Amino acid sequence: MAWAAVTTSGAITSGADRKVVSKQSGAPNPDLAEVFINYVLDFQVGADISNFTAYASPNQAAIDAGSIDEAYLTNPAIYPDEARMQQLFYVISSPTLAPIYTHTWEQLKTQLAR
Repeated sequence: MAWAAVTTSGAITSGADRKVVSKQSGAPNPDLAEVFINYVLDFQVGADISNFTAYASPNQAAIDAGSIDEAYLTNPAIYPDEARMQQLFYVISSPTLAPIYTHTWEQLKTQLAR
């Protein structure tokens, strides 16, 4: 499942949940994991998740079927239009920057907890 948020300053925060069953993970029940993944990928289940969370859906079938609430589909903070998408960019994390992000986030949480 993918998600995105556009801030008032025009920045976008987004991500994607990836569902995989790694052969190296030693998962105790990989067959059940695959059943769950297939369930979540069903267009109606995906639409239900999007309608509950108000996150964008990467499931085009759910969108095409009209299963996602129109108020979400027309909300530019959830589904930015093409013009907005052209203004956005992704920040790529790196091993050099990750500790800086983590440290800054921890400082922010400490300040907000006061």
